[in-house]
Amino acid sequence: MSFAVKNTGSDSKRKCIGITGHLDFQTIPVLWRRIQPVVEKLHELHFDFSRVEGVSSSAALALLIEWIRYAEKTGKSLRFDALPAQLVSIGKAAGIGELLEKYCQP
Repeated sequence: MSFAVKNTGSDSKRKCIGITGHLDFQTIPVLWRRIQPVVEKLHELHFDFSRVEGVSSSAALALLIEWIRYAEKTGKSLRFDALPAQLVSIGKAAGIGELLEKYCQP
């Protein structure tokens, strides 16, 4: 599990955080500690999950909920790209499918 920050346009203030690897109970806390200082510096929150190799627990869902709460609290825009189908299914089973859809791009 890792992440990389890249520019998403000619404006260097627009960045996307690409998440890679496997999301589970062991990797999520590490990801949170590493990524949160980066998240706090950004004006817009844009996460790309296209390189996530798997989701094996609801811990990944908890991470998304924390980012949603953070975005709402700080007034930052939020976008999730390419959420893994398994994570979307967990969200629907947990009753927050519509909330995830609000922030998701296919």
